[in-house]
Amino acid sequence: VDDLMRKKVDDLRDKRLLEIAATADVTSITAVRPQGTMEVRRKGEKEWELVKPFAAPADELDAGDLVSQLRDAGAE
Repeated sequence: VDDLMRKKVDDLRDKRLLEIAATADVTSITAVRPQGTMEVRRKGEKEWELVKPFAAPADELDAGDLVSQLRDAGAE
């Protein structure tokens, strides 16, 4: 309880950048950068495909890892 009392209001706020309940909720990810746009889209329960800058199969583990990183990203 003492530790809680010493915390500031900002320490108690949720600092997540995105509200993603589950990886399965994400159907596509688009990243816009000066070098160009990259988009991956879910193609089934576990399959992903690269849509931009060209069409190709996407690695399921890499796409799932990206979603996990986005879900866990928080402000400092």
